[in-house]
Amino acid sequence: MEAKYFERGKCLGEGAFGKVFLCFHKKEPGKKYLHGRNILHRDIKTQNIFLTGNEMTIKLGDLGLAKVLESSMQKALTNCGTPYYMSPEIHACKPYNSKVLMADKDSESTTPELSQDLEQITMDDKKEDKHNPVVEVADIQRPLAENGDETQSNGRKNTEIKSPQNGFSEEGNGVEDKAVRPKDKMNTIQDEELGDEDLPDERHLYEYFWRKHSAFSQQHKCHFTVDDITYSSAEQYMMHQKAVLMGDHEKADIIMALDEPQEIKRTGKHVQNFNAERWEEACQAIVERGNMEKFSQNEDLKEKLFNTFPKTLVEASPLDDIWGIGLARDDRRAWNKLSWRGQNLLGEILTKVRDKLMEPFLKPVEPQMTEGDPIQQKRVLLSSAITRNEVLFENYSEDGAQGVNVTFTMRGNHRSTSLEYVTKTTKYGRVRGSVESVRPGKQIERFLGVPYASPPIKSLRFERPVPPDPWNGVLDTLDIPPACPQPGEGVAYIEFHVPGFNYTSEDCLYLNIYTPKSTNGGKKYPVLFFVHGGSYFNGMGAMFEGSMLSASGIVVVTINYRLGPLGFLVSGDPELSGNYGMMDMVAALWWVRRNIEFFNGDPNQVTLMGHSAGGCSVGFLVMSPLTKGLFRRVIIQSGSPLAQWSYSDKVTSPDIHFKIFVSSIGCLRNSSRLIKECLQNIPTEVMHRQIAFKYVTSPSLTPQFRPVVDGYVLPDTPERLIQSGAFRAESVMTGATSDEGLIAAKPLVELFGGEEKGIKQLITLMYCFRGDLPNLANIVDMVIDTYASLPLEEKEHLVEEIFSDIVGDYYITAPTHKLAQMMSSRSVPVYLYNYEYQSKYAQWEGVTHGSEIFYLSGFPMSGHSNFRYDDTDKKMATLLIHMWANFVYNGLPSLVPHRQFHMDRYSVNNPVYTKIYQGINRPFVELSTNYKTRKLDFWNYKIPMYSGKLDSGDVIQSPVQRTHTVTGPDHWALIATSIGLAGLAMFLAVGYCKTKIQLQNLHRQHGVCIAGEISSKDIKKSKYFKTNV
Repeated sequence: MEAKYFERGKCLGEGAFGKVFLCFHKKEPGKKYLHGRNILHRDIKTQNIFLTGNEMTIKLGDLGLAKVLESSMQKALTNCGTPYYMSPEIHACKPYNSKVLMADKDSESTTPELSQDLEQITMDDKKEDKHNPVVEVADIQRPLAENGDETQSNGRKNTEIKSPQNGFSEEGNGVEDKAVRPKDKMNTIQDEELGDEDLPDERHLYEYFWRKHSAFSQQHKCHFTVDDITYSSAEQYMMHQKAVLMGDHEKADIIMALDEPQEIKRTGKHVQNFNAERWEEACQAIVERGNMEKFSQNEDLKEKLFNTFPKTLVEASPLDDIWGIGLARDDRRAWNKLSWRGQNLLGEILTKVRDKLMEPFLKPVEPQMTEGDPIQQKRVLLSSAITRNEVLFENYSEDGAQGVNVTFTMRGNHRSTSLEYVTKTTKYGRVRGSVESVRPGKQIERFLGVPYASPPIKSLRFERPVPPDPWNGVLDTLDIPPACPQPGEGVAYIEFHVPGFNYTSEDCLYLNIYTPKSTNGGKKYPVLFFVHGGSYFNGMGAMFEGSMLSASGIVVVTINYRLGPLGFLVSGDPELSGNYGMMDMVAALWWVRRNIEFFNGDPNQVTLMGHSAGGCSVGFLVMSPLTKGLFRRVIIQSGSPLAQWSYSDKVTSPDIHFKIFVSSIGCLRNSSRLIKECLQNIPTEVMHRQIAFKYVTSPSLTPQFRPVVDGYVLPDTPERLIQSGAFRAESVMTGATSDEGLIAAKPLVELFGGEEKGIKQLITLMYCFRGDLPNLANIVDMVIDTYASLPLEEKEHLVEEIFSDIVGDYYITAPTHKLAQMMSSRSVPVYLYNYEYQSKYAQWEGVTHGSEIFYLSGFPMSGHSNFRYDDTDKKMATLLIHMWANFVYNGLPSLVPHRQFHMDRYSVNNPVYTKIYQGINRPFVELSTNYKTRKLDFWNYKIPMYSGKLDSGDVIQSPVQRTHTVTGPDHWALIATSIGLAGLAMFLAVGYCKTKIQLQNLHRQHGVCIAGEISSKDIKKSKYFKTNV
């Protein structure tokens, strides 16, 4: 760069110069605090220094930021041509006796102590003939005074203010405005001096480590391979690369022959032909590469690294002020970065490595553009038969040139009828929603179909979600967005909830936002993030209507996520690792974190809520390292992450059903990569046609496609994660309905009862689930003894009632109570409920799976074409909405006004639950205890103990490291052969309307549950078949 001269200041030493180190003197603690906060500011000191995040960049400039200097920690270039009032007052010098300083010895405000130290170092450097460049000498012109004050920091007047130079460099654009205009987010500090002991304790922001016993240490022993060479530690990789860089191949071979990190480190210090400048330029990249490979290749270490998020990693080494902070973790000065003695380079690199490994969810990535078709990755044109809402998008190329305009058709055929609209700005663009009156005096703002990810189509099918492309103009969010692809039965399930809506598309990754209309100038409301159920196979976010809940003073967010094979297909290797639907949920949570404040939501007050499979999903989210810090509380309804059907731990070997499935649609190839390429081009309709019944070998309620323990989204089995403390919710509300199994039991009794009656009929029906209970032949009598009071009269309704109880307890209620027990034993506040209310206009018998969802959606007040409600129903809806909303507000489910009732905290020693039921002409809530204790303990403890499944507390190898799959009666959660959506699994999703039709189809096509299909040898093991019961 050509040196430029000005009237009173001169740029010297243009180009690279010695490594810049940052140091502040104790007499400048106030400025030190501001500098350490990484905030662009002005102060009375004639030296200004600030940092930029984790990019290892130091910026230095004068008061008015007349010029800016940037350093990558190895090099720094002065940048003449920026807005110029005075030269940056900088002096760079090399470390001296482990002490680092930077000051301008000619600056009037430099303290005498600093000047003396600087002079001494300069003299010592001259004796040793070291290069110690003075970068610039201060310009005597005063900078722009803050708020227009013409008084300089030293009290002198100076009216010789020069105009800015023309031809600002690109970096200088806007710098003057930033320097002169105070920002709202600037930190301020009192004029009085502060010492290190007065700095705030910020230990909660840091994850400290030191020495080889820490997984984050360079000397921690673990194996990883780089360029076909296997290393035993990151220290070995670093020293080996150091020797190779300097051309000392003999030392490199010696280092590779060693195993002890300390010995490796000592050997690396004696590399021949060592060049300090060359090593300084390369060492950080080497350490970063080594740690990237170390953590990406070792799942247990990666999990530990992920669990540090979002903290900054800090090497608390008192012996190292370059890679560490020069302080021990128990030294008070280590509690605030402003008093650190060292640079913490290793900690910063590890933080950077972690964020890169978590990159799909931590920061937006550039959209992929298809060659020759620049708008291919934009929203696809949807059905022309629906309402067209044309929105203009503009594409921008990397060099900033305006690209192609594209008009696309928006989604849905359920448009708001509101005449009042509202516009909000997100990080991706502006959206227009509607203002709705939901009850007298209560208005909410509704945004339907806000994109949180790019359409997962073509090359993005079976990939992690990608953030949406930004747009110009205003995007209409007035229509319900399309549901994700699902079979016709799933569409019927949706249409039952949202009459008239039956539109699906792969372009489905949208969320819906319901927020109170703000009238108080910026109040932030707590957020409820809802995940719908549907056996991971059907449903959509808009089935849950959030308007009424939002009117109670919370922001409600509902989401779509990929379903069935598109969301949960897994091959057993990284090409098709599964959990795409789960990663959609994670991406939506990150979108909420970054954008919900634009909709009056508080990103620090998020409660997760899910029903059925959605309840299991939010249970997994609470344990995932990818969601750490994104929520506070959780509501799990009629589902549990501990349910055997909710997940699979079989990820390391291909499932036979995966092979059968891909073969049935013509995609069986020699490698997963080729299979994936084929699957990315198969119409979804073809997939759905081939799923039902094509590969049924035994009946089960377990969904064919479901979340899997992958070591990434779900690092281990839920039970082990809870035991390890990974379940991070501050408080939990969970419960079920009183007749969870009825919607499956009644049609099964009608269709599959066979000729048997009484106990024998009940045993026959139980064999419908033998795919989920591989040891059923040996436990069936234990089940009968627990549930049936003998002699059982030969009346069908009693068999139906007992069978319903068995099904509901095993699949829903027992794992729900087990979750409550495990969480309460870890001192997490747990509130347990049982929903027993039934409307006199109910369309189904009993209080079935999902009954309460319609009340929480507010349908008794707003109306629903498929239901009839009365005043008692409205009171029940109001009661539920108040209790749920108060839990979102403060973690305590209570009624208003005056909190006249609230749920009591559940524990193993105090198994209290809240009973919600129908009183005389009004709903009631009351506390009760010991709900179905004997029956639920039978499933949670007696059966696992009998099967050898009760956890002994021994250390168990992580599932991602297994090389074989456990099978047989001691493996409760095996991937059961499944009938998928059709038939019995529908009870977890549809339940309300189509179950009987599906079961009739199942019976007609396969008859899998009739007695003739069951081994007489197995079924007649029961003592009840040997007697005349």
